[in-house]
Amino acid sequence: MLILVLVIWIIHTVKAEVPVVTLLTPRSGSINGGTRITIFGRNFARNQFNFGKGNEHLGSKVKMVSLTIHDCDIHPDGSHETQIMCYTQPMAEGEYTIKVSVDGKDVDENNYCSRNSAFCIFTVSARQTPTIASVMPRSGLPGTFLVVRGNIITTKYGSNEPNDGADIILRVYYGGQKCELRDEEADAMYGIKRSWIRGYFKCKTEGTYIGINDVSFIVSNAYGRSLPASTIKHVHSNGIGIFQSFTEIHNISQHSGSTVGGTRLTLMGQHFDDTDLPVTVQIAGKPCTVVNPISDSKIVCDTPADSSGAGHYAGSRGFYAYIKRGIISGPSVDKNTATVVHVDESWWENGIWGSHALQLIGYFMPLYTGNYKFCLKSVSHASVYFSPDHNPSNKKRLLSGAGRSCDGRESLPQSLTAGNKYYVEIHYGSRHMKSYVGLVAHLMETDLTEADTGLAEHEIQDIVFTSTVSTEIQRIKVGTSSGSRTSDVQRVTIRGDPSAYFAIGLDGVYTLPMTLNSMTHATRVKKELEKLPSITFKIQVAIEQSTTGVTLVITSSASQGYINKFEGRVVGGSPNDVTFSVRHDTAGKPDMTTFSLTMNNIPAPPISVRASVNDVKRALEGLFSVRCHEELTRGTVTDFETSQSWMTGRVSDTEPFCGRYSLMNPKIIYHKGQGKNAKGFLISSSSNRYVSLQLMPLWNQ
Repeated sequence: MLILVLVIWIIHTVKAEVPVVTLLTPRSGSINGGTRITIFGRNFARNQFNFGKGNEHLGSKVKMVSLTIHDCDIHPDGSHETQIMCYTQPMAEGEYTIKVSVDGKDVDENNYCSRNSAFCIFTVSARQTPTIASVMPRSGLPGTFLVVRGNIITTKYGSNEPNDGADIILRVYYGGQKCELRDEEADAMYGIKRSWIRGYFKCKTEGTYIGINDVSFIVSNAYGRSLPASTIKHVHSNGIGIFQSFTEIHNISQHSGSTVGGTRLTLMGQHFDDTDLPVTVQIAGKPCTVVNPISDSKIVCDTPADSSGAGHYAGSRGFYAYIKRGIISGPSVDKNTATVVHVDESWWENGIWGSHALQLIGYFMPLYTGNYKFCLKSVSHASVYFSPDHNPSNKKRLLSGAGRSCDGRESLPQSLTAGNKYYVEIHYGSRHMKSYVGLVAHLMETDLTEADTGLAEHEIQDIVFTSTVSTEIQRIKVGTSSGSRTSDVQRVTIRGDPSAYFAIGLDGVYTLPMTLNSMTHATRVKKELEKLPSITFKIQVAIEQSTTGVTLVITSSASQGYINKFEGRVVGGSPNDVTFSVRHDTAGKPDMTTFSLTMNNIPAPPISVRASVNDVKRALEGLFSVRCHEELTRGTVTDFETSQSWMTGRVSDTEPFCGRYSLMNPKIIYHKGQGKNAKGFLISSSSNRYVSLQLMPLWNQ
């Protein structure tokens, strides 16, 4: 018995796991970033572990691509094989395409949102951006309550809200710390309200950091981080920011000591912080030597010697406001009987019924050396007295008046030195209920820009140039005589690589590329030469073949007789691939019936000696026009040579593609015409933001 055993080999092929992106959510978010997006799909990285040199590419990575490219910061705990979670960065408004890479390899373009490409588009929009219009106060101790106003989106806050997909304020940031909206003991909000696109919330700052802090908040879902108004970023001595925190001195260990110094003094207070800079203490404008270390509530220093003998010293920050009711004369305020209020800025406002007067007294210490102009803003008449140094006795009236704007109301420039203290005194009186007065300083030259703070303004100058234009007049005298025309004959010898591309030209314009192998028919070469805008006369072409190359014998029957030498150049290869030599067999002679004008060695078309004024004008206009190769003007051509009513920005002083005219910043690029038989469609530059150009082949090799 014969037994056949059939063995079947089954070969299993394992297809590589290709990453695929199916959709992202949400598909819109804030200009200032902070939007948490989730990208769904399959075969993403299992984890984001990429520590160690050479492993930086591992894990899933996301980029947002438009005219610019931004990373989307990966949230590792929310990313695995079927989803990627990341936070957007600040980006300009517009649409962005997501691009994903897994372990260093980009996801194939065909594997993005195959059901609907819109599922892979993320839109940055002002409508989805929470905003901060103001933060008050602008300075204070750690633990200060802040009132934040703007488009806060929602009144729901934090994890206490049910997870029903509603928009909530996730967190309020105060520098690197938190600003808490909820009073945990009372289990109630400190204050929050929203009306349409405006609202406010009140929060308590946390931490003990002394310095500059920015304030922001993040709203869930299709929103993100808030965008502050540029004008709420103020310039301080230690930086630019929204809120400046400062320390507080409660008491000192003693109030007298040796005039030669060396008295050990203890300052008691709170929030003594040397995180950013070493602590400095001054007594009468001189340094008190700090004994390290310091604590949060205590600083010890050794006093300096007293040698100034001055009777008036600048204190710490802010101004004192001396307020007296019942009068409106600022100079009449008696400081001994007036109500004293400390303000942190050179600004006072209040709602006081009846007459009142005040004096604001303090010091201005410039951050930068330069020229400053001062402006006084007040609802009623006020005066500013300014000292060129710290001594009040040297003060003089700088300016006075009333008004809300600084336009035309600034002082003369004052040259001030950074770090020096200048005594300032403001007198003010009013009967208004909503009363205010304040002093504003403008530094005339600064490195700060509007991108740093909205309080910086670019200077705008209107510069007008005038000139006297004189028309150049040339007189050309053309004499007539008889002559016998002789054709111009040139021999163009071409040698080199038979398959290398080259072009033949006259007066700077060239034919389409050709090869030595293709130069078998003189008629084809003639046809190519006749397409050149520099050849306006009849030509004949003969080809002489040799073992080393080809010689073209070109006979030109031009009325002007002599023709400039033909040229050759290599196209897309090495200049040594093909060599050219040109010689005149016969120099052409004119028949004296035409003449030609040239500029910069470029000739105008021949002009008849019997030409009219218009004939000469047309020839000269042709000289100052771009004369295009025939291949560029075949088919349908829309030019701007003839003025039309719909054209705007038609200019002749900028080189056009062809012809003499082009359109600069036009409202309409292409007009299809009028009436029902008009073809095509109107292209408006105002409604079409982008222009797409497509290169179409003009010939087949």
